[in-house]
Amino acid sequence: MVEKANIGDLNLDNSVWPRNTLDEEAIERYRDCLEELPPIVVDKETMTVLDGWHRVEAHKREGIETIPVKYDGCPRHFFLARAYTLNAKHGLPVNNEIRDQIIVDLRQGKDGYDPMAEGEIAQAMGISTKRVYAIVKSFLGTRNFISDKAKVKEAVRLFLQGISHRKIADQFDISQPTISSIVREYTKRKDLISEHLRSRGHLKSVVNYLQRGPWGDAKFPGNTSGYLLSCVVTRGRMALSNPSTQLSSALTWQRWMLP
Repeated sequence: MVEKANIGDLNLDNSVWPRNTLDEEAIERYRDCLEELPPIVVDKETMTVLDGWHRVEAHKREGIETIPVKYDGCPRHFFLARAYTLNAKHGLPVNNEIRDQIIVDLRQGKDGYDPMAEGEIAQAMGISTKRVYAIVKSFLGTRNFISDKAKVKEAVRLFLQGISHRKIADQFDISQPTISSIVREYTKRKDLISEHLRSRGHLKSVVNYLQRGPWGDAKFPGNTSGYLLSCVVTRGRMALSNPSTQLSSALTWQRWMLP
């Protein structure tokens, strides 16, 4: 006999739900065949719904207060992995990025829990151990690569030399989509800077500002009045508070104003 639970007792926790939004079409289909739907899967101890959010919503909209359930049990930190495994078998595809993050969290031991071996993760997630190894390597390699500014700069340099995304990815032993993402970000920023310079082309700086900060670098020409104003105010305050600095400040001001 199938057990039933009160919908009001269920815990719908977004943090352990591998989908982002409810599918309205699925809900409407379910409303027409509630009696034919399989039981939802719930953690017995916490009443957390691991599989069946759309079925729960369909029952709610029909004004039904109870729903067939199948009780499950697993450690709290494993809820999301278990929910992914159940949801991946039906309905709309679950985002692969969510899957990859679940696998990496389990491998590293998130929230103080013991790390799991690739074989254990594969068995729990219903995918091959080889696939788990590949996901962990790709995920961690990508994160380490992106945080290494020298490598990112070198990848962009190779791209500007006409090297393909695939060859650059192979050189750094990371995925091609990672290189493509870096190139897109570089191109976007380059276009924004170019547009900024075009729109400010009629403005001229009154000083040759000292090499300070990115916009003081000769590679990044731009109006430096904001820097000038900041320094003038600071030196002005110093001069007022200490007469011995007045002459130095005056000489500095003259140096700024001379061509």
